[in-house]
Amino acid sequence: MALLLVSGVATAHAQRPGPGDRYDDDAVLRSYAPADSRVRVWYVSEGEDAVPPGDVAPADGVPDYVDEIARVADESHAIYVDLLGFRAPLVDADLLPADEVGGDERFDIYLLHFPAADGQFSLDACEDASNHCAGHMVVENDFLGASYPSLSIAIRVVVSHEYFHAIQAAYDSGQDIKWSEGTAVWAEEQAYPEQDDYERFLSAFLDKPFRPFDRASGSSFGDAYPYGAALWPSFLSERFDPAIVRAIWEACDGGVEYIDATSEILDRDHAIALEDAWREFSHWNLFTAERADPARSYADGGAWSSVYFEDALSGDAFAEEYAMEGLSARYLAIALPDVGGETRYLTLSSNGAVVATAFLWDGSAMSPAMPLEQHTAELAELPLSWGGEITLYVVLTGVVRGAPSRRATLTLQNEPLALPEPPEPPEPPEPPESPESPESPSSSGGCSAAGVGDHAPGSSTGLLALVALLWSTLGRRRVARVRHLLPALGALALLAGSGGLARAQTQPAPETPSEPPLGGTANDDDQNDDADEIIVVTGSRVEQPLAEATVATQVITRTEIEASGASNLSELLATQPGVDIDHSGFRGSSVRMQGLDPKHVAVLVDGQSIIGRIDGALDLERIDLDDIERIEIVQGASSALYGSDALAGVIHIITRTPEAPLSAEGKVTGGSLGLIDLHASADANAGIWRGRVSAGWRTRDSYDLAPETRGTTGEAFTEAQAAAEFTAAWRALELTLAGEYLRRDLAGEDLMGGRENLVEIAEARTHARWRSGDSGQTSGTLRYALWRDQFLALDNQGVGVDYQETREHRGIASLQHAQRLGAHSFIAGIDGSAEALAGERINAEAETRYRAAPFLQDEWQLARRPLVRLALGGRVDIDSQFGVHATPKAALRWDAGERVVVRASYGWGFRAPDFKELYLDFSNVAAGYRVCGNPELAPERSQGVNASVELRPGNGIWASLSGFYNDVDDLIVNDVLPEGSPTSRSCAGELMPFSYYNVAEAFTRGAELRARFTPLSGLSAELSYTLTDARDRASRERLPGHARHQGAATLSYRYRDTEATVRARVVGARPLGGALADPYAFLSARISQRVHRRLAVFAGVQNILDAGDPLTLPIAPRSFYGGAELSY
Repeated sequence: MALLLVSGVATAHAQRPGPGDRYDDDAVLRSYAPADSRVRVWYVSEGEDAVPPGDVAPADGVPDYVDEIARVADESHAIYVDLLGFRAPLVDADLLPADEVGGDERFDIYLLHFPAADGQFSLDACEDASNHCAGHMVVENDFLGASYPSLSIAIRVVVSHEYFHAIQAAYDSGQDIKWSEGTAVWAEEQAYPEQDDYERFLSAFLDKPFRPFDRASGSSFGDAYPYGAALWPSFLSERFDPAIVRAIWEACDGGVEYIDATSEILDRDHAIALEDAWREFSHWNLFTAERADPARSYADGGAWSSVYFEDALSGDAFAEEYAMEGLSARYLAIALPDVGGETRYLTLSSNGAVVATAFLWDGSAMSPAMPLEQHTAELAELPLSWGGEITLYVVLTGVVRGAPSRRATLTLQNEPLALPEPPEPPEPPEPPESPESPESPSSSGGCSAAGVGDHAPGSSTGLLALVALLWSTLGRRRVARVRHLLPALGALALLAGSGGLARAQTQPAPETPSEPPLGGTANDDDQNDDADEIIVVTGSRVEQPLAEATVATQVITRTEIEASGASNLSELLATQPGVDIDHSGFRGSSVRMQGLDPKHVAVLVDGQSIIGRIDGALDLERIDLDDIERIEIVQGASSALYGSDALAGVIHIITRTPEAPLSAEGKVTGGSLGLIDLHASADANAGIWRGRVSAGWRTRDSYDLAPETRGTTGEAFTEAQAAAEFTAAWRALELTLAGEYLRRDLAGEDLMGGRENLVEIAEARTHARWRSGDSGQTSGTLRYALWRDQFLALDNQGVGVDYQETREHRGIASLQHAQRLGAHSFIAGIDGSAEALAGERINAEAETRYRAAPFLQDEWQLARRPLVRLALGGRVDIDSQFGVHATPKAALRWDAGERVVVRASYGWGFRAPDFKELYLDFSNVAAGYRVCGNPELAPERSQGVNASVELRPGNGIWASLSGFYNDVDDLIVNDVLPEGSPTSRSCAGELMPFSYYNVAEAFTRGAELRARFTPLSGLSAELSYTLTDARDRASRERLPGHARHQGAATLSYRYRDTEATVRARVVGARPLGGALADPYAFLSARISQRVHRRLAVFAGVQNILDAGDPLTLPIAPRSFYGGAELSY
């Protein structure tokens, strides 16, 4: 007999749906529980949340829809608990007082209308010091408009999925979403194999096998990969025992991470290591789609989509490089020509965390698995022979948990790895082996693998190999011939450098950087071929893979930062496409973009603006690079998300976070101009805790580009900095506390005497993040920063004649929530700040301003194939000084093909006047003028359009063409004030009054062309050209400081443990001081050699062409440096 209750206040717990909470205020909430049922279903019959009213079978006074929900839930319980042996879900009565439960001890299901999504499991309570939790389910009330084939399938999919989440909570509610969602989808398949939800999600995993499965998932907005991770429990079930999934969940009890629990169960119950099982799993995934073979893989693999293959290769010789991280895999298909039974050698060069397996396919049958034989920790090889045209499949498998991203190079070549023999033992040596290759099998059209002997590794001299490569390049006209000669040339170079080995050591072909991602513009690094693994945040304020970014984002990764040889942010950005460095001498260097000034570029660290601008510009030379993980650059108006200053774009610095359980780094650099640079850091990551501390000290002498005159061009400086960050992460909550301190002393001379400047910055911040399931995330930040600038001018006798001290205090509070709802990814939040400035030239003891800014953005995926995504957003800044200012933005992404991405955006930007423009009060009696701030200033405003097309035609080539147009109004200028204006009256006196006012209008427009390609194995090149036209709208004169033509080039070479990089930038003539400054070229080079796995040495030269001018380009002259870096 069914039990039917009617109640107006039938909430089981304060957070559960009820009248006035998710349901309408006047809702009459009903509940239904069949006899002997484990569940109670709550529903309403009127309003938006009403269930379908039909009551036919059975005609029991309860809507059939409600009957079906209860039936499927009970059926799921019977399969999961009674048949498969999982624990029953905990219910509210198990953990809550009797007056807080939902009427009885049944599991509660609420039927509600979802604006997006269709089901949800929510926690009610957890046991003390345990992850055992009880909760309730919410299910869509009618599934109208849902994409399921039928209503009955929709109910089975959602109810069985969410019910398994309730079972998971009885073990551990805090597991990574790859395991929780993956096993929930797997459970659906066990309960209702006839529905295709499982098959629908598998492609999300098979499309991205390169993602490290053991890495924490983080946020997953719009990401189906965790659901597709059902393939892993499916493999475990088919390969070992269906009970293994239950055993792993039981091992998770008590907070053990799923990956550790899996390793424990595999070792204990099946005598196999996790790494070996993962390698076998990667092989199974090859046998999907047209390669399916139930005898070697999944029973139903033929009905699934194919695993993702890297770009197709062909030929009987190649060298390709791939980034591998943690537990992951990459799949290659190589079309091999007929070689008449000759032998080729497939070689893998890696850091030992990657293994390779080959399969040969003749069009009808697949060969047995042929693993490459590991000769050393870094080198593995497999001889292959075949006749006729054939396909070679190679599976690269990352088999070391937590392994950082490293490059693995796969080479097919004519010669084997002729490794040198080990040292001779004391007894008489054995007769030497013949260096000839093993005899090739017959070429009758079959395939076979020939064995090779084991040899000990020999020493390497990468610099000589580089010389050999350059010689061969200059001595051959055909690139194809050079590629074939590289292994032999490398052997000759190594022979010369090793003192004459008994026989040549044939090295694997140099590594080849992969193609950059279509989704954005990542520079060459360990992950540049894997846009899904490069996470960006700037374009949307939430983490997302670069490949999925709606807004074009350029990424400078940690690897490129290290390869650049730059010592500060200014030097690093100097050769980046689309970025122009403004060198202003004593006040350092700042950045321009899209023809706009430094004051129109927002510079952020971990999402927050940096304190300490002078005349609107931020000195980038004070920003050290050792603690930076990556830099993201977004060009175009971005005030809709980041507020003031973001007219031209955003440069976003992301700091490093600990990854390894324990690590430490130390670096020492010395060079010209008395350069000494010391830096040390230590990281720890243990359980829920992780932390990083770092410290650095740097000094350099002054330099003078005009020795015939008194004074220095560049100041001597001494800089010290220290930083610490500690994070605790427990379940869905993450809390971070951080602080840093910088002290920078500068000293120089001019015609009037000396000048000294002391800059100090202290900052403290806390950040909290809460993940609500797999589709929501809430984060908040509190930050306080102090900037103190002391300037002292000295006369020719060294006596102080002018002292200025400026202090700026800034407090920031930020709160935002991101939510994925179906095809929509929303972010909403509010930024608040309070600033105070005090100084000798401010017309009050201290000036303060307050700002609050709510913002909202929706990224809407209009179509999946081809991908079409539209982002609409806006922000309203409410400022205590200038009032209210709104900035909207729209961005569109369209994947016009598999290798073509088109983007366009339109947005408004603004810049709030700074304290100097508002409140300056400075008199120069000797010169006869006075400068007064103008409190009536309005913000500078802009409207901008950006468009770009990215192409990846293949063969390591990537290209991008972009254009921009910015219209800027109310530009703030400094000039003589007209008589009678309010500011001139307040600035009255005998001196000529100057002030700031909004009068100027300007426009900037331009285009940028970028290309990246790999002309030779191990060699990569990147070229860019930027055309910029920046003019005053009234006079049509070019804006000062902006070159019309700029070009940049980067050439990188990597051979095993040797890396070399050359960077160049050419800047055309630019208007400065009423004249055109001469064009200039900046060239730098760096080479590094890893002499031990923990020690690397490096050397380089900056400004090779010795560019510079004391007035128009006050940069340091040609300088050399060298150093060493030790890591643990």
